[in-house]
Amino acid sequence: MAGYELQRDEVELFKVSEVRRGGRAPFGEAGDLILTNKAVVFVGKGSIFKQGNTYVYPLHSLKTYNGQVQVKVETKFGENPVLRLFLDTGEEAIISDGYTAGNFKKMANAINEAVNGASSNSIYNDANAIFGAKKIAEGLKGTVGVFADAMGSFVPKKEVSGKCPGCGATIHGFQGESIKCEYCGTRCTL
Repeated sequence: MAGYELQRDEVELFKVSEVRRGGRAPFGEAGDLILTNKAVVFVGKGSIFKQGNTYVYPLHSLKTYNGQVQVKVETKFGENPVLRLFLDTGEEAIISDGYTAGNFKKMANAINEAVNGASSNSIYNDANAIFGAKKIAEGLKGTVGVFADAMGSFVPKKEVSGKCPGCGATIHGFQGESIKCEYCGTRCTL
């Protein structure tokens, strides 16, 4: 890799080309974003007159919360996707020169996997969602059932049919409801 030499115990895990650090085109430095098992590395391409800069962000310097590395992919209509790295020392924004967030989402998942050994799909599935919305939705999923049970009278009941145990006549009502057979007067629960 021009501009960055891997250490003996370091390997390249993921790479995104055609990115910028420090601003959108034509500003900012063009280069590649590389994930290794030790760091996230931006390798600037430079120009004819100037060598590219290399920025190394050690994986241990990335902030984590609830087991998730704080890496965020942002997309706005008509703008290039942005990968935000939240570090102990501040924040770094890397901008894609392309218009697809797919590689940045893969990079965010790969970073989380390199740090925690687990993918971050639970948080970064939809870059347009509010950060952490999926975790909140998963927590609410069970809560809705609790409310439905507690507020049973407000939840529509299922209409069912059955046979009267006393005379065999067909009876109709709502599931769980106790009814009286109109033919023989026997009470039963549907």
